[in-house]
Amino acid sequence: MSLSGPHRPNQTLQKNQEKLQEKGAQHKALEEALKDYGYNVTTLPIIIGQSGSQYHTTSDALAKIGVEHGPANKVMSKLHEHSVLTFHKILTSRRVLEREKTDKRRQNRPDPP
Repeated sequence: MSLSGPHRPNQTLQKNQEKLQEKGAQHKALEEALKDYGYNVTTLPIIIGQSGSQYHTTSDALAKIGVEHGPANKVMSKLHEHSVLTFHKILTSRRVLEREKTDKRRQNRPDPP
């Protein structure tokens, strides 16, 4: 996958950088607390698109912490698989809830005269 999308490369790059900063800040307090207790902490935010898309920042980050190419690809493959399956579960659950809501509306409608 490419870090910059085919339609709006600069916009996609900027959005991904903003997401990385946001996720880094989200875990800053935990990271600092662990460091205070003497742990060596490396934060590795990973951005996965809503349909399982992955970006070069993920493989670059894994390489930066010393994960070799083969194991990095395996990790990324597992992340992709997990994100797609989770997306499917969320979508399926949403559709069930929408059907239930529609069915309740139909049941509560008064009979025509």
